[in-house]
Amino acid sequence: RYVSSYAKVGGAFQRPGALSIGVGAKVPFYTREEIDLGYSTLVLNPEGRLSLFADMDIALGRYWSIAIGYDSYRFAKSDPVLLGSYIFWQPESTQDTLSLALRYRF
Repeated sequence: RYVSSYAKVGGAFQRPGALSIGVGAKVPFYTREEIDLGYSTLVLNPEGRLSLFADMDIALGRYWSIAIGYDSYRFAKSDPVLLGSYIFWQPESTQDTLSLALRYRF
């Protein structure tokens, strides 16, 4: 199980009925990863790093639009945890997501 809480800040430009563009950054301030090993539960807390996001929505008419988005997560390597005779850690991790959506407004 992976839980992450973050603060997000950004800005947007909007031209109603035509276009909107938003960009910003987020910083995870709490991350917890629980791994069920069968005989024990391992808990890791990788530190969050500055991550970026952006989106653009282009109107295709009164009701339809197409949206393009980008989102990311960045995490540093977690502190090592000793469990039994093994040492575990979450390596430095990144996630980048691109999205494309066709939207209908009513």
